[in-house]
Amino acid sequence: MLLNRLRDLDWTEVTNCNGVNTAHSTFHCIFTKIFNICCPNIRTNANCKSNHKLWLIQGLVNACKKKNNLNKVCLNCRSKEAEMKYKVYKNKLITILKFSEKQYYGNKYKYKII
Repeated sequence: MLLNRLRDLDWTEVTNCNGVNTAHSTFHCIFTKIFNICCPNIRTNANCKSNHKLWLIQGLVNACKKKNNLNKVCLNCRSKEAEMKYKVYKNKLITILKFSEKQYYGNKYKYKII
């Protein structure tokens, strides 16, 4: 759409300018006006916490929060016991998350694969 409008535009106003600066400012003004018409700014809400990982059910989200808390304890405490507890929980959670994602997409595309 933008390319078509730029192609169809009569550029004699820019080519007939006397100076380089006036030609540039005229071109910039015309281009900006067409660009804003074809590509308007769209405002989005940056605070929106939409879940793009649809396989993450609430139980898995809670498990991720628990893993993060165990990590904080591990970093503050610096004990081998806390570190081992965190690593075991993290590894189990990673396995469950991978399985959950595979299962979600397997069920989603189960009947669509030919």
